[in-house]
Amino acid sequence: IKEEKRRNNNTQTFLDLEQKIKSNSKSADILRDVALAFEAEGDIITAFSVMKKALELRPNGPFIKRKIEEYKKN
Repeated sequence: IKEEKRRNNNTQTFLDLEQKIKSNSKSADILRDVALAFEAEGDIITAFSVMKKALELRPNGPFIKRKIEEYKKN
């Protein structure tokens, strides 16, 4: 239950952040870095969700594409 609550809090944090970020090149960088922070905390589900948003903003980003594939394997 504690893990589920943490995941819900992380998802809400992500949604709040998404609303604040405007669509530009730097936004993809911010989302990528946020995804990596979630990954470092062990929350791969949220990391994957955030990284997918970064991919929408930068569909040809090699690092972002590589991380998406990595997350899909987990």
